[in-house]
Amino acid sequence: AEKCAKLIKDSGLREYECGGLQCNSKRWVVLHMFDPFVSDADVTTFLRRYAEVRVGPVVLSDTRTVWTGKRQYLVELRRGDNSTPDGFTHPPATFSIGGGRGYLYYWDQPEFCRKCRAFGHREGACDAEKCRKCNRSWHNTRNCPVKECSLCGESGHLFRQCEKRGKDMDRAIE
Repeated sequence: AEKCAKLIKDSGLREYECGGLQCNSKRWVVLHMFDPFVSDADVTTFLRRYAEVRVGPVVLSDTRTVWTGKRQYLVELRRGDNSTPDGFTHPPATFSIGGGRGYLYYWDQPEFCRKCRAFGHREGACDAEKCRKCNRSWHNTRNCPVKECSLCGESGHLFRQCEKRGKDMDRAIE
C-alpha cells in the first residue's frame, strides 16, 4: 500500500485514488426527492447522518437538460452496523425530509423494508409487530408518538424548527 501511495504521489497519477476491491465502503448514491423545494443543503445534511459525503450533489438531468429531481453523491459508508451483512451503516432506501418524500439507491444496497424500516427483508415478508423507532408494540413506526426531526434525527424539534435547516453543516465549519 505504501509503495502504491508513493508511486501515485511521485508520478502523473496524482489525480487518482487507489481503492481496494474487497469491502469497499465508497458508493455512488442516486437520491431522488419528489419535492423540488427541498434544498441541496438539506439533502446533504440528511445524507451525512448515515455516511461521509465525498462528492456532491451532482444534479442529474434528462436528455433535454430538465432536472429529474435526482442528485448523485459519492459517499463513504461508516463501519459499525452489525445488523447488515457487510458491517456498514446504510442510509434508508425511502425517507422524508420535512414534507418531502424521497428514495435512494446504489450498488450493493441491502434489502430495505418500508413497513418497519429495517434492512434484510422487504415489506411483503415483514412480520414486525412493534415500532422500530421506540420499540413499543401497540403501534407501528408510521404512527409513532415519538417525534423527531427528519433532517438531523434529533428529538425535541421537528423539521420546521431545525437549526441545521438550509445549511450545509460540513461546509459551514470550513
